[in-house]
Amino acid sequence: MELKTLYQELRGNFSEAVYRMDGDEQMLRMVVLLFLKDDSLIQIKKSMEREDWTGAFDAVHRLKGVVINLGFDDLYQASSDLCESLRPGRPGEDTMRLYQKLVRVYGKTMEALLRYASAESELGILSEDSAGYPRVRSR
Repeated sequence: MELKTLYQELRGNFSEAVYRMDGDEQMLRMVVLLFLKDDSLIQIKKSMEREDWTGAFDAVHRLKGVVINLGFDDLYQASSDLCESLRPGRPGEDTMRLYQKLVRVYGKTMEALLRYASAESELGILSEDSAGYPRVRSR
């Protein structure tokens, strides 16, 4: 699977993401694969369960910043909506609905990334270094 195809599946902004990486598609590929190690949703879930609205806001805000730079537009929109709902320091009336939407979009994003990583691995493009981080060889 080509990186551009992944972005089409995610309804992401491939050209903006490449631009943010100074035109380096190889760098974008590596950063996209690193996102598989993201644990934002775990932090958001823990904070939501504890009703730690500030912690939830902070975790969602971090996720929002990462995904806008990756050009994951759907995930950005879902995180932005939840972030704004939590901004006052307490949940809004639609906070739980927005949280559930974020969980769904995050899950779909991770599923697509896992398929992409699997395809990269099968082509011998993807391996891991000694620390477990993706190492991407040029095509």
